[in-house]
Amino acid sequence: MKPHSPTIAHLEGLFVTCANAACLHSKPFTFAALGLADDVQFPSISRCRRFVCTQCGGKTVNVAPDWRTHRAVGMGR
Repeated sequence: MKPHSPTIAHLEGLFVTCANAACLHSKPFTFAALGLADDVQFPSISRCRRFVCTQCGGKTVNVAPDWRTHRAVGMGR
């Protein structure tokens, strides 16, 4: 059975971080602001949207889940 990637419905947002070592600017986004459907798999976000660093104009970025409001199972509400 093929492993299943989480969809963005499992998360609230993401961080986009510039991959330029001299910049590393990071910005949080909500999925609602990006206009993505709930069934989009997280690994495919960078193929759905093109991100450009607002500080240096770099087009190479890293996309990571925003875990700030996520609670692991058994860790409260």
